[in-house]
Amino acid sequence: MLACFLCFDLSCPACLITATSNDVQNVWSFLPYAYAASFGAESWKSTMFDPRNDVIVNNVHVAMLGMSQLFKSFPFKADAATEFIKASSFFLLRMKNTDAFAAYPLRAMCIFLDKFVSETGIVGRAVLQENVPYVILHSSFVDLTALGIK
Repeated sequence: MLACFLCFDLSCPACLITATSNDVQNVWSFLPYAYAASFGAESWKSTMFDPRNDVIVNNVHVAMLGMSQLFKSFPFKADAATEFIKASSFFLLRMKNTDAFAAYPLRAMCIFLDKFVSETGIVGRAVLQENVPYVILHSSFVDLTALGIK
């Protein structure tokens, strides 16, 4: 059994909460979905892809390095990166059809997924293309590089 200590405030002594390894495994299994849900964060609204430098301007592309290292060392679920791609693509394709996400740069987000696959190498391109059609990925690159659309 694993033990976690939490201190709620200075007047309360540390409380012992016990968790089984199965409980810990269940919590870790939500991580790919939490990363996918982060596409809904406000910080993505100010994000743009810079085709000249091949980067995302607010450095969110650096997150993929941390995510890939974490997924590689994922203790419980070997296909965490695949789950991230599936959940992210599901979320992005739903965002595309929702007016509430009109201010989000969905093209840059699709490019983020493409770069995650190509630069980390922990999941194959076939997984990405099963979940995000190639036409969407290609048009995202064309729109941003040739036309300058956000």
